[in-house]
Amino acid sequence: MDRAPLSRPGGPDAARMMVAAVEHGSGVALGPGRAGPSEMLALNRSHWEIENRVHYVRDFAYDEDRSRARAGRLPRNLACLSNAAISIVRMRGRFRCQPQAHRHTTPPARPRPCAKSSASAHRPEHVPLKLIRNYDIDPGAVSLLALGTESSNDNSAGSVIVKGMLNQALAQLGLPPLSRHCEVPEVKHACLGGVYALKNAVRHCLLEDSKAIVICSDLALYARGSSGEPTQGAGAVALLVERNPAIASIDLRHTGGSSDYRITDFRKPLLDGSRRPRSNLHYPVFNGRYSTYCYLDQVTNALNQLYSRRGVSPAQWLGSLSAIFFHRPYLRMPQTAFALLRLHAEGLSGGEESGLLSRLCDQAEVPLSEVLREIGRDPAERLLTGGGEDCEDPFPLSSELAKAWRKSEEFEDWVLQPLRWGNEKMMDMGNIYSGALPAWMAAGFEEAADRGAEWAGEEVLLVGYGSGDASEAMVLRVADGWQEAARRIRFSEALDSPCDLRQDQYEALHAGLPVEGLPQPTGFSIERIGTRTDAAFQDEGVEYYAYSP
Repeated sequence: MDRAPLSRPGGPDAARMMVAAVEHGSGVALGPGRAGPSEMLALNRSHWEIENRVHYVRDFAYDEDRSRARAGRLPRNLACLSNAAISIVRMRGRFRCQPQAHRHTTPPARPRPCAKSSASAHRPEHVPLKLIRNYDIDPGAVSLLALGTESSNDNSAGSVIVKGMLNQALAQLGLPPLSRHCEVPEVKHACLGGVYALKNAVRHCLLEDSKAIVICSDLALYARGSSGEPTQGAGAVALLVERNPAIASIDLRHTGGSSDYRITDFRKPLLDGSRRPRSNLHYPVFNGRYSTYCYLDQVTNALNQLYSRRGVSPAQWLGSLSAIFFHRPYLRMPQTAFALLRLHAEGLSGGEESGLLSRLCDQAEVPLSEVLREIGRDPAERLLTGGGEDCEDPFPLSSELAKAWRKSEEFEDWVLQPLRWGNEKMMDMGNIYSGALPAWMAAGFEEAADRGAEWAGEEVLLVGYGSGDASEAMVLRVADGWQEAARRIRFSEALDSPCDLRQDQYEALHAGLPVEGLPQPTGFSIERIGTRTDAAFQDEGVEYYAYSP
């Protein structure tokens, strides 16, 4: 743009105003004779009308800043649709876009609300109380109460709060309290805190010859419209650990583990990019495809260490297991992971164990030698760089074989059958992060007992995963007479009497707003929340609990 010299008519103020307009980005190209101070001020202010009426609305009402859309023309297409929606709302004479926009959205696929309200659905203190009562446990014999979670609502205390609430309920029920000497650790790692807490509880009981209770509890909440929204869930599972278990035992010498720091896999930062507190700490920052690759890599490496420690033939051993339970963010993920594990187990045997790899390579027209080379390679370095648009599958050839295999009849026997126990019940749950693996295990053992499965002395594989990321693989040896204890799990009972939600109720619960007309749960509730901040006493934000039998 040509800038007017100061000697032209209109004076220096007009010239400076024109320059200022360009520097602010309004793109006005008027000479000094047509651009007096008042005209330029009006033009400059009209620029902010675009910001306020379009960009601000898209950023906040339509949450565009947190959109995960990155590929090709998708971001531009979504922006055009948002502009069209804003125009439709305003043509109807509405000027507050967010409420109207939400009325025109569709519900998430198969939302899984609990019968309890959202405030109590994931509270961890309910399940240890049920455990104590279902199995007639002496609370005074419990020397460890461990909480595995990534959803704790207090950055200072965790499991000790649960202990206090339990003792409050036990007193009202006429039962003795937990020991004054009971340890109360909280273990945090995305989706894997419960598994780490379980391993520590086993070590504790071996040293102390006492009982431990492990609570795996989480709230999986995602932003509206995100790819994670259909997987949401909330829940808790409690496990009893003791020297002579009634259901199954764990030998920690024969476990496998793996971990690497994957920066952008799945995170919940406390601060945003401007170093201000994030608006919702439950909303994760995640990259879906990259997270899937990290999952596959870590569970593969954890199993490789387990094979080595046990000295087994991977292919033969996987085929001998009675059941397998994975961390389960959604239905397809454990299927994909186990298919890959079975293919790799064949590869670790040179591809000659059953001829499976050779058949699939012929069908997919992939050289067997290239697949074996891929199975023997460590892809960790390729995944350390982060989850950008160009992130690559660490096992591209194996993934092609798995896709071809899924279409065959033998996929049912090799992959789906070992994963079938408890599968239907888990379809009624969302992802509950740290509780997902133990919940599936509970559902599976309960179903196996009801169906008369003969598991005594057999082995069951548990594969945990936590984003960020890490994996643990453990083997359970099923105890004699396990069925009676398994039937007392009462997993199905916990899913009875679901509450169907209307769209507006779901939106309100998701936003943390009160909803009228929902069933009121018994048990623990928040009686009040502290508000005092004066010098003599402070309790701002502290929750005070009540128990109703």
